[in-house]
Amino acid sequence: PRLPPELERAIFEISALSHLPGIPTLMRVAWRVKEWVEPLMYRVVMVSGASPRKMLGFPIFREYILPLVVENKPSEFFQDNVKHLFLESAPDQAATEALLTACSHIISLVLLMRDPSPYMSLLASMRCLQRLSVEVEALFPGRDIDFIHPLFRNVTHLEIFHHFQPSQMAEFYPGLALVPNLTHVAFHSGF
Repeated sequence: PRLPPELERAIFEISALSHLPGIPTLMRVAWRVKEWVEPLMYRVVMVSGASPRKMLGFPIFREYILPLVVENKPSEFFQDNVKHLFLESAPDQAATEALLTACSHIISLVLLMRDPSPYMSLLASMRCLQRLSVEVEALFPGRDIDFIHPLFRNVTHLEIFHHFQPSQMAEFYPGLALVPNLTHVAFHSGF
């Protein structure tokens, strides 16, 4: 007996979400299943050199694979499906720019790369960005942190990584008041 397509789809989506590393296997079942579950594999994109076991089962894109993935998918695919981006190690600047351009509708971003400042204009164009985890001083090297920068316009949750003593956190307070939609702040020192 054949199941109704909407029930079949729900079953495969639940299966995919319950075991993310199994999505590539599910994609080989049938073309329709691939269309349903492949976007779920790209919901969270992690670019890291870390061991896959340490990343909660999310697919990890190594620096050398990422340019190929971005080139082989239409830009709408990433805009529609990638919601969370974790960028720990970056490929070359052109590949990073291509990734940030393709993933322009993300809602959460973790930036742990050494120097994200060359990408400020791309980051500022992310109008859906609500959750940001970043070393803010790396965004604004050699100058004051600009919390009224367009990057922060829709941010509601800000996680600040910083090499500071707890007594130095007060330097951030006046600037944080300028972030218009900020509701949650977390500080991490000595990461």
